Amino acid sequence: MLNHVVLVTLNEGVPEKQVAAALEALVALPAAIPQIRSFDCGRNAGLNPNSVDMALVAKFDTVEDYNAYRQHPVHQAFGRDHLLPISQTRTIIQFYSQD
Repeated sequence: MLNHVVLVTLNEGVPEKQVAAALEALVALPAAIPQIRSFDCGRNAGLNPNSVDMALVAKFDTVEDYNAYRQHPVHQAFGRDHLLPISQTRTIIQFYSQD
């Protein structure tokens, strides 16, 4: 299984309404993109200092499924319309599960 993880640090002063809209659009991705095997996302729970603000973890059966997700118009629109305007940094990694 291919895991896709994105860690996001938000820009200073981003209105909560804009963050909520981004999370709402993010949660809608699995319904629009059938190649996503599993998906989870959320805001930082605030348990440790110096952490990122948001994270998502998506799982895919194949690299081809991941590439279809990356290029899907709904994913592209999410990044352009919701993520890029509010994020200061994005750290992204893909890795294979050990099982």
